[in-house]
Amino acid sequence: MNDISDDNYGNKVKNHAEIIGITFAELREGRCKLPLGRIDEPPEFFCGAETVIGNPYCSNCMKIVYIPKTRR
Repeated sequence: MNDISDDNYGNKVKNHAEIIGITFAELREGRCKLPLGRIDEPPEFFCGAETVIGNPYCSNCMKIVYIPKTRR
């Protein structure tokens, strides 16, 4: 679970293949809701890490889900 790599923007993110995750039944307020697995299949597991306040995702998953703003 400590496997860290660079995403396309040079940010350090966890390798989601190494995250065991939690089931839908285990999801609670304050737990990351990023589904793990293939995009074309229903999710069996979710990240489950502690979320950033006011966001459904943890700080690592936010780097994957949200595209950073660029200067124009």
